[in-house]
Amino acid sequence: MAEDQSKTRQSTAAWPNIDIGELLERFRLPGIDVDAFIDQHRANIEAVQEANRIALEGWQSLLSRQAEMMREAVETWQRDVADGLKSPDQAMSKQVEVAQQAMEKALANMRELAEMASKSQRDAAEVVSKRFQENLDSLRKQLQPKD
Repeated sequence: MAEDQSKTRQSTAAWPNIDIGELLERFRLPGIDVDAFIDQHRANIEAVQEANRIALEGWQSLLSRQAEMMREAVETWQRDVADGLKSPDQAMSKQVEVAQQAMEKALANMRELAEMASKSQRDAAEVVSKRFQENLDSLRKQLQPKD
């Protein structure tokens, strides 16, 4: 029991509840606008959240499309098997045709999924890149000599 309490105290001590704004106010340095600093980092966090949202939506649509492709493939396979059972004489020639169509469809699907993943990653990176540029612009502005 004492060991459990010790672990609880250690974990609580490892993650102190600190108000960054209050801490910065205590150690106010001349020339640093604490409110602007906090706003800037809040915007950084919001940009990361937006990038994560975009990435998550991209992966969700990618997985949804993969499931749809799988369903279509199974339906096509079931239809082709049923057609082959109806006319066994034509089954061999039909199998070659079906295999070729399946390969072409699989390649098209892979291309589509790769494009979806690439777009999602590009959109998420764009949000972070934009925020990075805003940070650079802000830093340049802060470093300008004051008249």
